[in-house]
Order: sequence, then C-alpha cells, then structure tokens
Amino acid sequence: ETVYKILDKTEDSRELVHEILYSRAQIYFDLGDYEKSDADYKLMLKHNESDVVAMAGISRNMIKREEYDKVIDITNRMEKLNAEYTEAYRKRMEAYYMLKEYKKAIDNALVYLQKAENVDEDEYNYILKKDLDYALLKINSLHKTEPDNLKWRYLRIAVYNWKKECSKVIDEYTNLMQEYGAIPVYYYYRSISYASLGAYELAIADMNKYIEAENELDIVA
Repeated sequence: ETVYKILDKTEDSRELVHEILYSRAQIYFDLGDYEKSDADYKLMLKHNESDVVAMAGISRNMIKREEYDKVIDITNRMEKLNAEYTEAYRKRMEAYYMLKEYKKAIDNALVYLQKAENVDEDEYNYILKKDLDYALLKINSLHKTEPDNLKWRYLRIAVYNWKKECSKVIDEYTNLMQEYGAIPVYYYYRSISYASLGAYELAIADMNKYIEAENELDIVA
C-alpha cells in the first residue's frame, strides 16, 4: 500500500519505486528466495502490466524452479509486447534447451544473437552444438538474408570447426581474404586447419604470414 501511495505522486517517484522493486527482486534472486523475488516483480506488473523487464525477472525465477513450460508462455507474451526485447528469446532458448527441444532452442538462440549486442559466445554455443546440421541450415539462411553481416560467416566457421570439416574452414577463410583483404588473424586460423589436415607446409606458410603481418602492425603502431 505504501508503495502505491508513492506511485500516485509523480512520474519521478514512479521510476524510483520501479528501481527499488527491481533491485530488491534481484537481491532476493541472488539469495535464492524466488517467491519474494516474484512478489516484487508482480508489484511492478501491477503498476504496468506490460513491463517486460519484470516478466524477464519472473521467467528467470521460473527457470530456477524448472517451470519451463511457464517460461515459454511468459516469453511468448514478452515477444508480443516488444519483439526487440532480447531477453524473451534468451529465456525461451534456455527453456527449450532444458526441455530437450533443441531445434526450437537453436531458433531462439539465433534470434537472440541477431537482435542482441555484445553477446558472449558461451551463451549460445552449447545450444548450437546439440544439432550442428540444423544450426548450419539456419545460419546459412540468415547469411542469405544478411549477406554483409560477418557474424553469420564467423558462426558458420565455428560450426565447421565443431564438425571437424577443416577443408570448409580453409575455404571460408580464403574467401574472406579475397573479399576483405589479408587480415592477419585469418592466416592464423587457416594455419590451424591446414595443420589439422596434415598440410604442414601450408600451415607453416600461413603462420609465417601471420607473424609477419603482426610484426608490421607493431612497427606501424
């Protein structure tokens, strides 16, 4: 009741209460008290039933309680309210993974990667590895849609590496060099693939080019 008396005053006080409830909910989560954390998020929703941040918090608590079907329901609602809110895809990705619905998990992982900024690869690699052929199919489709987005080229290389398809990795780096120039790190990674295939002379040649290019960059710097 006290909270909502404050909420009725000014917009600034509403924002302050929102921050207080959110911060306390986070603390309860860290303490493992998911019911109290839920209670604060629900207070946020009582004030604004479209608060996707509060829904994301509740979905995280649901994951801790292994309520994965409920996570999917609330993240579907989050997506309808704000299709650009990346936590909807991230939490749904985690829920589908735990339900062993790996294709759906991969779908959500790739949308999350597409929409979010500065995503740590550890957040999605473990999911892609569950079905590499399907992941590759979806990545190729995204690359066709966004041909200038190097994110999909690099992710495709990662899948080829996981599949131990070194020849395809070599082809990818060769194509990248033709398109973007002799970037030193491309030589380095192509060298590793050559070595994996037993093409040691080519591996050494690429590693030497990498070292030479790095030395030149040091001199310029």
